[in-house]
Amino acid sequence: MIAACALVACSQSTPDTPGGDAATSPPDEGDDCVLELGTGEGAVSFERDLMPFFSVTCAFGGCHDGLSRLAGLYLGPNFTEPAADEAARREVHASLLAPASTTDDLPRVTPFEPARSFLVLKINGCQNHANLSCNGTSANAPCGARMPALSDPLPPASRSLIARWVAAGALEN
Repeated sequence: MIAACALVACSQSTPDTPGGDAATSPPDEGDDCVLELGTGEGAVSFERDLMPFFSVTCAFGGCHDGLSRLAGLYLGPNFTEPAADEAARREVHASLLAPASTTDDLPRVTPFEPARSFLVLKINGCQNHANLSCNGTSANAPCGARMPALSDPLPPASRSLIARWVAAGALEN
């Protein structure tokens, strides 16, 4: 039952959760980009909020799990594996703070600056509107696809959660 719910959450948009009140959707190709920079209530915890989120949204075979590490980004074990231990959480945090492999213009996460964080641009679908020098091979999307690439866009509350964590300093808390 839990696995089925997690798969549905990963592959479909869901309504905003309480506290995630911004409602900016990622742009369609060619539209102007408006970033979801994070509104909502309460502090975001890396361990309590983000690690479980990554395990059901990002850490899958072919994406950002321990085996695939697309673009060099590791976001922990997926929900079918044991929860991340302290060493894995530290590795995920370090991976998030590492330079982006797609562009030299921005790191994956710039603490306190969601608008200067490649991860925040990617989950909002804004990376190809930011005038970055990227090493992608597609003329239409040199900085790659919106993340998650293989499912619907993240709902605004989820994008806000990540942006709020970055805005608060991207702490390993």
